[in-house]
Amino acid sequence: MRRIIALTTLALVITGATAFGSTLGGSYKTKIKGNKVPAFNATWVLNFKAGSKYTIARNGAIVVRGKDTITAKRIKFGQEKGSYACLGKLASGTYSWTLKSNKLTFKRVSDGCPGRKIVLTSNSFTKT
Repeated sequence: MRRIIALTTLALVITGATAFGSTLGGSYKTKIKGNKVPAFNATWVLNFKAGSKYTIARNGAIVVRGKDTITAKRIKFGQEKGSYACLGKLASGTYSWTLKSNKLTFKRVSDGCPGRKIVLTSNSFTKT
């Protein structure tokens, strides 16, 4: 009986992890205004795709493609390519995240990339 309970619990944990992986799936949009660096004043769309991939678009054009690692409380962005990608020592950044209703909010845990920090933390993102 204990073995059945343990296996059932394990199955629920695995199912929850799989369901969690899809929690952030889809697109989220924010608009930044009033930043002293004009390039940041734009509409930004963050799109989480299957296979732990994401894109970031600025005013409709994809400017970053990367890979993410998502846990229940944190997300790590990295392996970026694109015209706004953070490279070298700035290649990865970790953020805590919350999703309430359709609002996605990030808080920097560790990230040396100032651009990614500005885009992710200036405003919350709305699921589209």
